Amino acid sequence: GYIFVLLALLLARRTIADPAVVSRRARVARWAVPATAAAALLGVLLLIAFNTENSPLSRLRDAPYIGRLVSVLDPESRTIQVRLFIWRGVVDLLASDQPLVFPDGRRDPVHGLRPVIGNGPETFAVAVNRFVSPRLGQLEDRGATPDRAHNEAIDLMVMQGLLGVVIWLGVLGAVISGGLRRLELIGSARETVGFWLVFLGGSALGAAAPWLASGEATLSGVGLSVGLVLGLSLFVTLQSLLRSRQGTPPSRASTVDALVAALLATVVAHMVEVQVGIAVTPTRLYFWVSAAVLVVLARGWLIAGNVHAGAPRKSGPMARPKPAFGSRASAQRQAQGPDRRATSEAAVISLLTGALCLPWIYSMTAGPRGVSPVGAVLANSWMGRDGASGAGGV
Repeated sequence: GYIFVLLALLLARRTIADPAVVSRRARVARWAVPATAAAALLGVLLLIAFNTENSPLSRLRDAPYIGRLVSVLDPESRTIQVRLFIWRGVVDLLASDQPLVFPDGRRDPVHGLRPVIGNGPETFAVAVNRFVSPRLGQLEDRGATPDRAHNEAIDLMVMQGLLGVVIWLGVLGAVISGGLRRLELIGSARETVGFWLVFLGGSALGAAAPWLASGEATLSGVGLSVGLVLGLSLFVTLQSLLRSRQGTPPSRASTVDALVAALLATVVAHMVEVQVGIAVTPTRLYFWVSAAVLVVLARGWLIAGNVHAGAPRKSGPMARPKPAFGSRASAQRQAQGPDRRATSEAAVISLLTGALCLPWIYSMTAGPRGVSPVGAVLANSWMGRDGASGAGGV
């Protein structure tokens, strides 16, 4: 949300061509961007205060609408305890000198390379289960076996190794940098290098910070994710401040730029979500579709005439439609044909998409027999406390 607001402020300044209006919006942006950053920092401080014992806001810990926020950073909550047990098991796995034993009795011949290349897809439960504390059975079902770490970086480290983590960071960085380049927050080679230094440097520092602070790497996966998000937020904030203090914007924003900003915020939101949860099939699908559309728009692979409403049209005899049978009306119909055809195609695609979504909407609102509808689940997860909502799980 924070990154989307910053991008929206910059795009709003680029939608007006009048220099006088641009100048007024520039003055507003000089204050709006720092105010947005201050509001985001205030939100983080409030979240910390809600989770701190004997803080001035501790009286609000039992309020229904913020009760869920109280347990976000509580290490004694059931949800956090489940994750900590799993993450400690992963650390023990990576530090272990005992190779896996195959069903036929053979020992893993490349055990020493597993931290680099991983154990393979869908092997989390097999690899980590023997290192997870038995106390996990006191919080979950005794027969439950964790098959995910509730953290994308840790999942990748177990199944694809350090090589998989690096590739994952490279893909994320490439998608995000492409969107920022489209929004003119990255322009020069120097800014490109700065983005990658902040993006990868923040990830590395975040992963190393828990180990340097406590001598344990249990929280290194979360630290990597936090460092990545903080580095990206810092880069976008600084670039937004620099752009807001410039004079006339280099170009006007289009509807495509607004869509790119929304997709960019969606990708970042998914990146944050999978650091404390599990990336299931629908969220994976949303992420890759959003990333694909973002790349197509950022690279300008769509026809400029159909996408950029403010793009100048070519002049000259080659740009004019050739009249059919010498009729002026025919020439006008020919000129309007592509727009009408595009509108018809868009309408058909919208109807088909809506029809495909109807079963999903019904299942999400009504729910199967014996299962609470999505509205009740969301209300309970937001207003209920950790113990009351039954949160947690493997």
